[in-house]
Amino acid sequence: MEKEDYQKLVAVGILTDGSFRIKKCRNTQLIEFYSNDSLLHLTFQECMRKGFGRDNTSYFHRDKNRYRSNGSLIITGYELSKKDNIVKVLKELSPTYKTKENSNPQPSIRFLLSQKDEVKELAVRFAMSCDGCVSVAHLKSGKIQASLKFACAHPILVYEWKKLFSDVGINTCLDKDRANWSNIHGLISSKKRSIMRLQEIGGFYPRPIKVQNGNYKGLHKNQVLNGICEWFKDKKSNIDALISRNKI
Repeated sequence: MEKEDYQKLVAVGILTDGSFRIKKCRNTQLIEFYSNDSLLHLTFQECMRKGFGRDNTSYFHRDKNRYRSNGSLIITGYELSKKDNIVKVLKELSPTYKTKENSNPQPSIRFLLSQKDEVKELAVRFAMSCDGCVSVAHLKSGKIQASLKFACAHPILVYEWKKLFSDVGINTCLDKDRANWSNIHGLISSKKRSIMRLQEIGGFYPRPIKVQNGNYKGLHKNQVLNGICEWFKDKKSNIDALISRNKI
């Protein structure tokens, strides 16, 4: 991996779990990465060091009761001058990092679509760790349905993610949600081949990332993924038992 590859992973981190904005009181640019998983922060910080040779200028927790019900929100910050080369490089990759309604210009991950497979796969794995999951639903019919999900409500960006996922062999459909401003929640797939493909390319990155809510809270995301893939090979087995005893 070259430094330019890590720069692209930084952009992925900002577009999924971060922000890149002007700090008006100091007239500087501020990059922030948000997660309640400290390992994701270490991964983002490593990408910044390898891509830009830069250490974070802040790292702090916010009160969990005020901001999140499933754990304290951690914020990694980088305060930069407007002329900093990091600002220039990131803006060349995506015109903006705002993914909310009425963002103009539009955010983009087109910079990933022409990359080598190694970079595409790592970008998908990192993005899934930030904004994705694999889950299991026990349907009223008695059937079990495993799904891969990725959250992205932006109506243009989500199609670029769909293309990137397809490029690495993970075929998805739009996951609709009327509660969102765009009526889109993100991407979803219940196809065995697509879920197993995520495992084949290495699973969630970094590997020990934990599930933050739901029935498998506290387990590693790759533990859930590996258990599902084992269940695909023998659907008579107990999927929850496979997941709970699986090792990453």
